[in-house]
Amino acid sequence: MTAERITTIMRALIAIKTQGYVMKNIALIALLALSRCGYKFSPQQIDLFNAKGEMQSLYACGSYMQVSSEGWGNSTYKVSFTDASGMDHTVYGAKEVILSDIPPMIEGPMGAFTDPYFPGERYRNNADGTQGALIKEGEIVVREGQQARLHNGVWTAIKVANPACTKQ
Repeated sequence: MTAERITTIMRALIAIKTQGYVMKNIALIALLALSRCGYKFSPQQIDLFNAKGEMQSLYACGSYMQVSSEGWGNSTYKVSFTDASGMDHTVYGAKEVILSDIPPMIEGPMGAFTDPYFPGERYRNNADGTQGALIKEGEIVVREGQQARLHNGVWTAIKVANPACTKQ
């Protein structure tokens, strides 16, 4: 069974809302066992709901995450995770926890590349005032801190690290 399939099963079990706590405990025990044996999670968005139904979103981008029930009635959850900066966090008293995969890489911003490419376009002028080199197919160009690649005569986005998972 693949790690991806195990993750899907664990999420399905956690999402099942039953009056009893047997299914929840089975899911939490399995999740705990997987997290302790070196299983690496993909970056997660953690949506926590308090008793008033208010949601708080957090991001677990490190290598550790654990969800466990607390109290006698198993009516609340404790969530522990590591963020992108390597800091450990623990949240107590969540009434509901929803985990969602988030991509580790996203398409970067392209605001500096709104004008279409034209054949013969050059890099910006050199510091000495001479013309920059011609931009060639497949090259990555940087403008105003943003990057794009020239592909078939069109600017295309470069994948960058998801800001939710970049070290602050």
